[in-house]
Amino acid sequence: AFITVFRALPVVVLMFIPYVGGPSLVGRPIPLLWCVVFGLTVYNSSVLAEVFRAGVLAVAHAVMPVIRRPRPIQP
Repeated sequence: AFITVFRALPVVVLMFIPYVGGPSLVGRPIPLLWCVVFGLTVYNSSVLAEVFRAGVLAVAHAVMPVIRRPRPIQP
């Protein structure tokens, strides 16, 4: 759910969320630089999580036939 939500939102919206909602949580305005860092970090982490998930699934499918193959017993 995390990956789907943050990949679906535009990056500008992810930067805008802490800029608007941050002062009510922290009690003071958040600098614009940290809002940009937050938005880019959340977006890029969701994209990289999807890349790693696809890589793990691809390796698992490629290795499964080798794992299930019977091996000869060696003395």
